[in-house]
Amino acid sequence: MKLDETMKRQSIAFIVISLVCVALAAPLGLSGTVKTNLQNTANLRVGAFLTDRSGNPSREVASVAVSSNAFSLSIPDAAPTGATLNTVVADNLDWPGLVGKVTVTGQARIVRVVLRAYTDTDRSGSSGAGDNNLETVVTRGRGSLVLLYSDARFRVQGDKGFDATLEQGWNLVAIELGKSIEVKRVNSLDGVQLEAFGKY
Repeated sequence: MKLDETMKRQSIAFIVISLVCVALAAPLGLSGTVKTNLQNTANLRVGAFLTDRSGNPSREVASVAVSSNAFSLSIPDAAPTGATLNTVVADNLDWPGLVGKVTVTGQARIVRVVLRAYTDTDRSGSSGAGDNNLETVVTRGRGSLVLLYSDARFRVQGDKGFDATLEQGWNLVAIELGKSIEVKRVNSLDGVQLEAFGKY
């Protein structure tokens, strides 16, 4: 009887640990709408791009087709390959709502990821040299978002109550702007709005 109870407890513990691991390994999700000046949106996609040292989009890590002006994008939980990680320095952080005296606690290297809409000209299902990359503005109501990958845990603080703790791995941060700044690290985010402009 005692052996059976012990085995049951071990089984329950294993299930709980497995569920926790699955939850932690879940990909990040973003969904929302795209507003564009393009007349033909048949091959329009939204991609998540690693940025280079200058903050420009460099390599796509995930993308999805836009359907009826809407998108739902998943970021794989695996570490990005070939990414250039930069040391977090308070003076170099240009996150939305991060103003005043900025302090960073902990040492970490990160790579920012930006969302960009583009026309998949060759219909390859991913970004390519011949695609029409659109100038893209990303908002979410009164707020915005920060998407990044970090090699270690760190904390960022600024004026108006800005306080964000980022974990090792992928981080999706929702930032609500107002008299005070509300910052939340989340696994999914809806209501993301993309305004994409390009040549017809």
